[in-house]
Amino acid sequence: MSVTVVNVRDYKGNGTYIGRAKDPTRSVFGNPYSHIDGTLARYKVATREDAIEKYREWVQYQWENDEYFHLCLSSLVRKHQAGERVVLACHCAPLPCHGTVLKEYIEALAFFWNEDTPF
Repeated sequence: MSVTVVNVRDYKGNGTYIGRAKDPTRSVFGNPYSHIDGTLARYKVATREDAIEKYREWVQYQWENDEYFHLCLSSLVRKHQAGERVVLACHCAPLPCHGTVLKEYIEALAFFWNEDTPF
């Protein structure tokens, strides 16, 4: 099955919310970087592209250093490997966004990981 990034306002099915939340445990995948003023982002950057690139670096760091993040992302990878559809819902889609970064990570990890290779 596929990994799909959808807009949370338009999508009515089940999925994993990847937008920002005041309580980080409600959305572990929210992008802490934004180019827009007045968001819940912790860090302001100049452009959407900067926010996406910084998010890519952040995901790699979280993957390597944050056990909870690692567990949450691993569960999406395993779901994808099992042939289930993974839906990532945020407010940005269909514009380029951090959802694409997560999609790439899930697909790459699912491709390279097997029972003999621990996460």
